[in-house]
Formats: sequence, C-alpha cells, structure tokens
Amino acid sequence: MTHAAITADARHIVSAESGNVLVWDIEKEKVLKSDPQRDVTHLILMDEDTKVVCLSKAGPGRGKCVSRSVPEVRDDTCFLYLIIFGKIKVRNCISY
Repeated sequence: MTHAAITADARHIVSAESGNVLVWDIEKEKVLKSDPQRDVTHLILMDEDTKVVCLSKAGPGRGKCVSRSVPEVRDDTCFLYLIIFGKIKVRNCISY
C-alpha cells in the first residue's frame, strides 16, 4: 500500500496498492471497488467524502487525474494532463 484515506465516518478506506485503487467497506472487511491506476501520487477525499481524486504519473511530464465515487460503484471521471513549462494542458480521458 502506498496511499490511503479514511472517510470521516470511518466506514470506508480508499487505498492505492499494487497498481490499483481500492474502496473498502471497513465493517464488512470487503473491497467494494477495484480500479487499475498505476503510480498514484495523491489520494484526496472531497465533497463530504463522497468522491476521491486520485493523481498519478502517466509518463514524463504527464499525469492522470481520476475522480471516483465513494462508496457507490458508478462511472468515474478521468482526464489526462500534460505539464509544459509550468502550464497545464488538459484533455478528457477516453479510457483508463
């Protein structure tokens, strides 16, 4: 495990491990969701712990940002970003 975040109500853990982002139900000791995302550098819980933003490396000067719902298993939002000379260029991610 490289990163982890616990919701304020202590019902869920979001973790980055072995190239995947996992959403855990603590009481049931069960993974609710597992999505591939390698080289995660940050996990940030947002919107009253209903979303987690996962930032990762995607090659030299590139990054990936994926917003996932917590704990519901729904479609998630992804975009790739490219940093060039201090400016960020963003494009939508078709698949991740």
